[in-house]
Amino acid sequence: MAVLVAGHASRLEDVRKFRSHYLPSGLLASEDVAGWYARERERYGDWNWVDHSESALWRLHLLRFHLARRYYWTEKATAWFILTGDPPAICSYESQTSKHPELRVLDRLTIKVDPTLTPDEVRALYRKQSSRGRYRGLTSKHLALAEFWESQPDGTSARERMVHWNSQHGDWSYDHEKRFTQAAQEAHRRVLEPCRFSKPRDPFLTTFSKPIPPSA
Repeated sequence: MAVLVAGHASRLEDVRKFRSHYLPSGLLASEDVAGWYARERERYGDWNWVDHSESALWRLHLLRFHLARRYYWTEKATAWFILTGDPPAICSYESQTSKHPELRVLDRLTIKVDPTLTPDEVRALYRKQSSRGRYRGLTSKHLALAEFWESQPDGTSARERMVHWNSQHGDWSYDHEKRFTQAAQEAHRRVLEPCRFSKPRDPFLTTFSKPIPPSA
């Protein structure tokens, strides 16, 4: 399958033009990719290639962006394919996490899957992807606790809150104010837990730091 899809991409006019113009001696061997990238980068400096519409790196950047979305490839594997001809792997799924800028409870996980995957495979995939984000589900009780705590007026004592809670939720009642307060505050904190972002990286600048095959 990967070879067939790569063959289809190789026949595209934009791919043929790029290779003809920027790779006149033919496709690169794996061990030559890093050197080619270094030479092209030296032509314009670290970022100056962005200002040159005819630079090989700029054209590669645009082409890999287009192909990656057309064939559901990763951009790294796509750039490697353009330069070497090595077929990118065909993934059976694609996942993306949308981080909310303030509240983690509003994060969203999107998974696109090959329709031939079985329900068990999809469930296993979801468990794997959701665990990477360390998402902890909240029970109905804890969601109710969080909403209750949020709705209470300022100045209401813990005792008054617990009595009010017990009158509305007999099956989830509490006998001790301290335990009730701790549970409610923890549920409230988890729902409104702020997002934590890692420092972003530019994938294009790291694409050719070393020759890595697309399957890596």
